[in-house]
Amino acid sequence: MGGIQDFKSFINEHSVFYLRTPQLAQQLIEEGRNVVVALTDRVYERTLLNELKKAHGRTVLFPTNDVSLISVKTVYDEFIETRPFEERDKFEKISPFRLHESSSFFGMMDGRVSKIQGRAHLLMKNLGVVMPVLFGSRKIKGVPNAQGKMLLTELLKTKSRKFFFPVMSWEKVLDIHRLVQLPQLLEKDIDLEYRRKKMSFVLNLEHVISMDDLINQMVKMFGENEAIKWNYQMVKKTMHAQDFSFLQEHDWGELEIIEDFLVRYYGFQYEDINEIDRVWSFLGQMMKKMKVLEQVMMSFEGYKTTLSLKIERML
Repeated sequence: MGGIQDFKSFINEHSVFYLRTPQLAQQLIEEGRNVVVALTDRVYERTLLNELKKAHGRTVLFPTNDVSLISVKTVYDEFIETRPFEERDKFEKISPFRLHESSSFFGMMDGRVSKIQGRAHLLMKNLGVVMPVLFGSRKIKGVPNAQGKMLLTELLKTKSRKFFFPVMSWEKVLDIHRLVQLPQLLEKDIDLEYRRKKMSFVLNLEHVISMDDLINQMVKMFGENEAIKWNYQMVKKTMHAQDFSFLQEHDWGELEIIEDFLVRYYGFQYEDINEIDRVWSFLGQMMKKMKVLEQVMMSFEGYKTTLSLKIERML
């Protein structure tokens, strides 16, 4: 597991929450509290499909001794934590227990999603799908407020008065970047040379993978994963450019049986669902993937054109 000898100890040491400001981190250090430094991405305005300005959301990553990373899906408030540090103090009175319209709480992973994630990982692993390796999850008994003080979660209830059980989860992933970050990556490295070298090492290749081969591999992954979902009559609740890296598909905790998906989100009755309805829901997901691929190709072409123009001006 990437040099991690005692995973239970690792989980205990890396059960982490976002701190809103560097000043709060310094304050907790001075109080003798442990502050763990993890990796995540910056907020970036120009993303693929103009989606999700922060690709990893509530997930942070820790490097291991091999090429993989351990991702921790923790608690995160996008409303506050996508704002500049100097503005965050304005929101210190906002409760971390704000209920979302979907009957979950902002920035918290529902324990029921974690169970679905576990079942999906077992199924997909047995089918040979290249996906993040799920290590486990744990219940969150408290979350921090703006001052870093822990507030208990044991009495949280959804709008339907059902108890809500927030959890953290840990996965092993192969790449730190998601496709939604592609415009940002291309600004720094027009041919993704650095990323391709890293991914070639991950894939145990003796040569640096070409851009064409990398894209072909990504398209193959997209298609094979959708074929497996269709064979098992499953779809994902949502799908974004954030859900993919060049090497893996993420967020398998949103996998649902097609009939449950149609009833829960589109108001179908189980007895009325037919084959056309199933195909419709499946094609909807395929179209989203095709849109992601279209934007990937447009991003590559756009940056190549920009580079060509710059070279012409230099000459």
